[in-house]
Amino acid sequence: MPNLKPRDLWLITSLVFVFFWSLPNLSHPIGRDQALYCVIAQGVLDGQRPYLDLWDNRPPTTFLVFVPIVKVLGNVMWSVGAVDILWLLCISYFIFLFAERYLGLGPAVLAVSVNAVWHCAAGYTHALVPSTIVIFCMFVGLVLVWNEGRWTRVRHFGAGLMLGAAFWATFNALVLAPLLLFLPYLDFREIDQQPRRVTWAICGRSWLPRAAALTLGFLAVLVGMIAYLRLVGSWQSFREINFEAMPIYARLPLERTEGYWLRAIKETEYVVGQLTLVVLLAAILIARKQRELYRLAPVLLAAALGFFSAAIQVRFHAYYFETSYPFFAMAWGYMGAKALESFRALARHARAKGWRVASILVWVLLADVLAWFAVDLFWSGYPRYKALGLWWHRPERLYAAYPWSHTLEHLKGELGVVRYLKVNSSPSDRLFIWGTQPLIYFLSERRPATRFISNLGLISPWGLRSWRAELVRDLREAPPLYLVVVRKDAIPSVSYTSDDSEKILTAFPELAAVIADSYQKVETVENFVIYRRAASPPWKATVSVRGAAGGETWRRAGLRFTRAADASQQSPGKGIPMIGFRSLGSRRGTNHRDA
Repeated sequence: MPNLKPRDLWLITSLVFVFFWSLPNLSHPIGRDQALYCVIAQGVLDGQRPYLDLWDNRPPTTFLVFVPIVKVLGNVMWSVGAVDILWLLCISYFIFLFAERYLGLGPAVLAVSVNAVWHCAAGYTHALVPSTIVIFCMFVGLVLVWNEGRWTRVRHFGAGLMLGAAFWATFNALVLAPLLLFLPYLDFREIDQQPRRVTWAICGRSWLPRAAALTLGFLAVLVGMIAYLRLVGSWQSFREINFEAMPIYARLPLERTEGYWLRAIKETEYVVGQLTLVVLLAAILIARKQRELYRLAPVLLAAALGFFSAAIQVRFHAYYFETSYPFFAMAWGYMGAKALESFRALARHARAKGWRVASILVWVLLADVLAWFAVDLFWSGYPRYKALGLWWHRPERLYAAYPWSHTLEHLKGELGVVRYLKVNSSPSDRLFIWGTQPLIYFLSERRPATRFISNLGLISPWGLRSWRAELVRDLREAPPLYLVVVRKDAIPSVSYTSDDSEKILTAFPELAAVIADSYQKVETVENFVIYRRAASPPWKATVSVRGAAGGETWRRAGLRFTRAADASQQSPGKGIPMIGFRSLGSRRGTNHRDA
């Protein structure tokens, strides 16, 4: 490659490292959230509508991103892992551009490597989550804004489209708008002088048309998505979920977590990592001493915006912070470059003093440090490649005993249920899962019998009571062939109860009655109880009227009896403290702790 510059060689080398380091991601199972996105994407391909026919509380960009993934790759377990590799390569390229622009070549190379190691260590729960889509859109927007060539307003309009796409992935992405509106036009060179100040790099008359074009692009996506939801008939359901239920969901941690702000500080330490916090502080002190704050300030600003955009969700799931991790990696890259400079300066000082042996020992010490990192990387990558080899030959065996499985996944049982359904039902048969395992829908290719793919909105204090009545009505009007009840799937940080789905049936007598009257238990696979619809349902029609004692009177097949009032109308219990991600020597811990 005679025409390549050293910078291009370093870029290619960095991306090659990222590719081989992330290649074992092919063996990732599909996480709970990602499986839900896949089910909704499959439904959209089949003509169903998000929110109205397929329930979830996230904005729609993520579902639409998964549509081509499901369309091209199909209902396979490795699809999300494969696309996650491509995503990581793209993000790594953008990290290189950003870090090189402000910090230089050396920190850019190191930042790419650090972020890749972090992302892969976090596991499959971080693959293609909304925050990863947000940071991808923001980087694309930055590249469009940075370009000083022709079509300035068109490029800024395109950056606005990216901001709109990020907004519809998660609403708090709007916090990152200053990255596109202001950061490219700020001049930090005087921040190391007295008095410290940041100035504009362009005049206001030049900035205003660009900001207007960017805003117009954002508004185009905003209005376009609302028009799409109205056109397909999903707008009312979207409003119900996001404007009625989600405000309650958002404030519950503040209301039900004792000492929330102290816990928030502790969770920050978990999701960022003690070492990363130390590195950030050290980077600021060194940059201030060496009068290089002008280089580090853009990275710190982007990291602060990315962190704040995640923290305002008041929950500290580690995958929320994918909007800030690339910039934390740049701080590590800056410190790594400074450490290398220190070794070089020490070796030069030793040679100037005539200390030849000392000069050699400095490089020996550096070689030892690099060797330690190389050995650590090897032993970190070896089990992942070993898992990749097992996946290549016997994937189901790997998934059945996946060593980095989330505690809620129950992968072995889920795959057992999938096998049972494929043998004992046809693709036209419908299915209902009373739990939070949408992966079964996706891999079995059985259509959900109701829009409630997950039961979190039905069992949580932030859910609407009308949703329960809707579920029971759907199951009565068109009962699916199979119904699966899940055990040991409680998510206290979301549902605010430690009861699993099976136990919660005691507080949902209407659904329990449907199961008891219309289904018979046919199989138990691990933590999954499978029920099959009885050949002749014991009821012809069901009508509900209010009973005299506050209960309900039911007429079913000529019989009449009164059931006690719905237990779900009782006041919810005391909140459960949030479960967080503990960092083990890096900015985030292993994936099995993140609820």
